[in-house]
Amino acid sequence: MTLNEYIDALQVFITENPKYGEMRVVYSCDDEGNRFDNVYHYPTAGYFENDDVFIPECHFGEWDNTLEVNAICVN
Repeated sequence: MTLNEYIDALQVFITENPKYGEMRVVYSCDDEGNRFDNVYHYPTAGYFENDDVFIPECHFGEWDNTLEVNAICVN
């Protein structure tokens, strides 16, 4: 999913359900819904590799100066 697709889905969701706008946002920690938690962070741009490593853009210099943003972490 792209960030634009995610935003579009959120806009449709809130338009269809305006009463949900002030509710807190939670996330599932795995596909089976074994654990949930609050969303605490705003979106962060960074580099996502091998479906398990996310390096925030502000830390690129500590890893590899040639990294480029390829993903947005939403939590």
